[in-house]
Formats: sequence, structure tokens, C-alpha cells
Amino acid sequence: MIHFTFIARISDSLILCGVNSDGDSSPKIHELGNKAKQILRKVTPDAASPMCLETPQFYFMYILADGVCFLTLFDRDFPKRLATKFLLDVSKEFLGQHAADVPRANRPFEMIQFDLFIRRTKKVYMNTASSSGGGASQVTEDIGDIHRTMTRTLNDILERGEKLNSISTRSEMLFSQSEKYRTTAHDLKMSVFYNRLKLAAVVLGSLSLVLFLRFYFW
Repeated sequence: MIHFTFIARISDSLILCGVNSDGDSSPKIHELGNKAKQILRKVTPDAASPMCLETPQFYFMYILADGVCFLTLFDRDFPKRLATKFLLDVSKEFLGQHAADVPRANRPFEMIQFDLFIRRTKKVYMNTASSSGGGASQVTEDIGDIHRTMTRTLNDILERGEKLNSISTRSEMLFSQSEKYRTTAHDLKMSVFYNRLKLAAVVLGSLSLVLFLRFYFW
């Protein structure tokens, strides 16, 4: 199930639009709504995206685009690739309508009218997740190009106070280190190759010299 969605400006965490969970006003969902606002306050422009923050029963996923964070709560068993595609569709439509309005917004939920699109899209994706045919192909036909989503636990971010941009930084460091090791391995391989080539050249040269001396002096 897709629960609530928040759209917020990253620079000051101002919520521009929000859609509540349909038919679920349980204390748990309310608590997670508060945690969603904490997440929005921790997001920075250079944070990793897409990002999945897991809890035992649910997961948050957000993507960042043009200074805006799009955050949604999903049930744990909702397909993550569909979740990413849902957020991409929401972000594309929102920025198409309101990109110029985002910097000028000065009050919460100033673009609340966009909730109609979110609700319609939510129904499409929930039907897709529970259906193996029909309208499912309209959503799933182009999911193959979605990039891998980084995953953390919600506890890492909120209770331990880990910054979302630090995750992105560590990810870049790991990638840089892997590139460094790959380069080192390549250099070592080439070094071995050239040493073998030199050895072959010495052996060939020595053999040529022996044959030359034998031809002229024997």
C-alpha cells in the first residue's frame, strides 16, 4: 500500500504539498508522519537519491529533483521499483506545473491543489502492485532503466542522528576507492605483462646471438 506523500523544498524543509494515508489514521501512521517531517529536515541538496529508509513494517522512499524532496511511505512489501517509478512520475508532473513557484512559496501547503494528481497516480500504482495484467503494463514497461536505490534503516537516520548527506559522501568515497583499486589492479597486470614481454625479448635476443655466432664462426 502507498500511504502518505510529502513534497518539500529542500532549502528550508517547507512542505509544499501533502497527501494523507487514505482510511488509516492509526497512531503508528501518525507517528510515521512525524518521522517523515524529521527526515525532510535532514535532507540536504547533495543527499543520496533515490533513498529507501526501512522500518519493520514500512519503508520511506524519497527522491530529490530541482531543490525539491518527494517523500512517500509504503508498506514493506510494496515493490521498490514501483515505488521509485511512482515518485519519478509525481516529481516530473509537479515540477512541470510548479517549478517556477517553488522558490516563491512562503507558506506551508501552498501547492495543495497538486494532491489530486498524487491521489490519481497513487490509485494507478496500487492497482498495478496488486495486478498481474491489464493496466500494469502501462506502468511497468519502462521501469527497467530505474537506477539502484540506496537503502538504510530509519533508525540509522533519526535515532543515531546520521546525516543523509554523509551517506552520499561515503558512497562516493567507496566508489572512488573501488576505482582506485581497479586502476591499481590494471597497472599491476600491465606491469606483469611488460616484464614477461621483456623476458621474451631477452630470450629471443640471446637465441638470435647464438645462432649468429654459430653461423659465422663454426
